[in-house]
Amino acid sequence: MDPKPNTAPFGATQPPATSSAPVPTPPFNTNPPPMQPATVPQAQSLQSQSSTPTIITILLLIFLTPIGVIVMWLWPKWKIWVKVLVMILAVVPVIITGIFLSIVLVSINPTRQFQLANNTARQNYTSSIQGAVDQLKINNAGQFPPEVGSSLPVGVPVPLASSSGPGIVALCEYLTGVKGTDVYLSRLPIDPKVAEPYQKWKDCNDFDTGFVLIESGIPGSRITVEAPLMEKVAGDKSIEVSPEPQQ
Repeated sequence: MDPKPNTAPFGATQPPATSSAPVPTPPFNTNPPPMQPATVPQAQSLQSQSSTPTIITILLLIFLTPIGVIVMWLWPKWKIWVKVLVMILAVVPVIITGIFLSIVLVSINPTRQFQLANNTARQNYTSSIQGAVDQLKINNAGQFPPEVGSSLPVGVPVPLASSSGPGIVALCEYLTGVKGTDVYLSRLPIDPKVAEPYQKWKDCNDFDTGFVLIESGIPGSRITVEAPLMEKVAGDKSIEVSPEPQQ
């Protein structure tokens, strides 16, 4: 069979003949690309680790200042001038507060206030006992019961305690209404120094008030109540300490 004649006009070029055969294509890479390292989360982790010492140190400086100052010099990588400045800002207020509290304590002097309060209580207690003793004498026709008045030596302090003898026990019984018809005191007052560590008053058979009785003049004429445990307070000249009682 003859080939098809070229029918293109004169001077025109004939396009190249096309073939119906499939055109080969280059092979494609079907494997997925390798995963790249996660650089962003790693950077965030490093940043978080670097901020941990700073956060912990700041919290310690706020709530536990002395420990925070030590940790600040050992752990976080702060500049020296920053550490010095923080230490000054943390320590100076503590020093100023300590000086202020010291001045306040010196001016208030709690020890002196306790001593004054105890002495005031002693004066009130001795007045109560003295009033009860005097009233007992008045109600007994101007004399103490014989078992009371005859038991005290003249001018010698005797402890107002059950261990001092039957006469003091009898006096306690008359004052508290165990004997007689009148009750002058529901219980005998106790010196603050005696009552502080333990309570020594139970009844007229077992008690220690910490006060003393002194028979003055003629036996049975007058019994004076005094407080030998009265404390000497600096700057207070109104308190006179009573003599120590004989045991």
